[in-house]
Amino acid sequence: MKPLILSKTENTIMLSLALVLAAVSVVCEVLLFTEQTVMPIDTALAAIVGLALVCFQFLFAALAPKFWQARQRTIAGVMYLITAVLFAISLSATAGFFESRFQENQQTQLHNSNDYKLKMSVVDDLEKQEKTLTDSANAAKEKGNAWYAGQLLMKASEASENRRAVIGQLSNETTPNTDATTALVSVIGAGRWALWIVLAALVDLCPLVAFSCYAVRQTPVKTGITDDQTPNQTPQKTPSVKPNAEQKNQTDEAKHNETGRPTLEEIKQAIKGMESGEIGVRASMRHAETTNYQRTKQALEELTKEGFLTEENNKYYLTK
Repeated sequence: MKPLILSKTENTIMLSLALVLAAVSVVCEVLLFTEQTVMPIDTALAAIVGLALVCFQFLFAALAPKFWQARQRTIAGVMYLITAVLFAISLSATAGFFESRFQENQQTQLHNSNDYKLKMSVVDDLEKQEKTLTDSANAAKEKGNAWYAGQLLMKASEASENRRAVIGQLSNETTPNTDATTALVSVIGAGRWALWIVLAALVDLCPLVAFSCYAVRQTPVKTGITDDQTPNQTPQKTPSVKPNAEQKNQTDEAKHNETGRPTLEEIKQAIKGMESGEIGVRASMRHAETTNYQRTKQALEELTKEGFLTEENNKYYLTK
């Protein structure tokens, strides 16, 4: 039984992609905190707060499993709770970023469409026509031609009404489907917020999962030799045992019981009392005060099967 270990290439790819998405999440949250600020000092403080919060989100996601594994459940629970709150804030920031950029893109495409430009030209012409007619009416009125001035004012009023009608048409103008995003959103309509939330969740969840997996040792599963092994890393060989070794071990066990030397069970208990971290056969022999290499190795293997130890690259680790 060996723990599942990712190769260096797999770790590098996973962490690189996680850092890219984490950077996107950082930018979105900083924009959320800074878009409503005016003063430079307010913008700087808001940017620092947004950056710190999203960084704490990924940091706690990596540390909480370690505290949980170390049986410090209260600290781990607090970290998980804070991570959930920070995740909700980051999720809303990323989803809001997608929506704001979509709206901006919609306005740009709308203003660049030929129909919109034509109607804007009509609005400008009607405004100029209204102004010209009004000025002409005022000039005619000053010359004493009140009837002609009234006719001009009626035409100016008609131009103003036409102008307002065209402006009303502009407000109802729809964006042409000139790209994939616009075409997709035109299908789902107002439900695009569900799409933004799903995308935002993926942006934040992928680095959270990646950092958590990298920070915590995996549950041991059956696997072959890992890619991390190099030609210089040769597995430790277990001393060869002769056919009558089992009978000899039983005899040695009886002798040890008679002479007061530690038994297999006593060696296992001594190993359980060692400090957490990497331990070896020699260190276990010193701690158990025994000179029997084979019995110590057997104790380590049995403790691994019982779940008290994990084995990684032929090294044993004791986790409390």
